[in-house]
Amino acid sequence: MQVYAVKLCVNDKRPRAQREFAALRLLWVAGADIARQPLGLDESAAILPYPAVVYGWLPGEPLGGNL
Repeated sequence: MQVYAVKLCVNDKRPRAQREFAALRLLWVAGADIARQPLGLDESAAILPYPAVVYGWLPGEPLGGNL
């Protein structure tokens, strides 16, 4: 079973979803398995009401607490 997460981003003049997708993709390409893998990007807000980034779920336990 595949598990996914979708993050909705604020729809303003800054390309928030695109920047997040690009940063996480760079980590993934570099082999840094420290964040969820970005799988999709919808900047148009055509599918959901806001720009969105779709992730593959990263297994494990959250760090929790105050970092």
